[in-house]
Amino acid sequence: MLPTTDAGRPGVPPAIAPALSRYLELVAAGAPGLLSDAGVQWAVLGICRLWYAFEEGEITSKPAAGDYVLARAPAPWRRILAEALAIRRGGEPGRYRSRLWRARDAAAFVGYAIGECKARFHLENLIL
Repeated sequence: MLPTTDAGRPGVPPAIAPALSRYLELVAAGAPGLLSDAGVQWAVLGICRLWYAFEEGEITSKPAAGDYVLARAPAPWRRILAEALAIRRGGEPGRYRSRLWRARDAAAFVGYAIGECKARFHLENLIL
């Protein structure tokens, strides 16, 4: 269980907040790894795992976190989430005709998810 804030919401464990920064650094650097299947599932499901940890106060697997976020995500993000989950589960990626478009969506999703985590979990002081 994650530590809680005075308001009873999960707190930010020292090891998790820097992970958010690392995701953004990779995306800001152009994240060439997002052109690979492994890079897409790592980035998209990794940020889902952090989001789940903040929301639920515990750690879960990347696929479980991806399913959790997929069930709650606005429609524009469902395609990249489904793609990342298919890759992670050993299925065939194929929701994108271009790896460049997929990488763009993966990077955009990571940015969106970081913004949501900052806003929802009061991480305004986190430098990203």
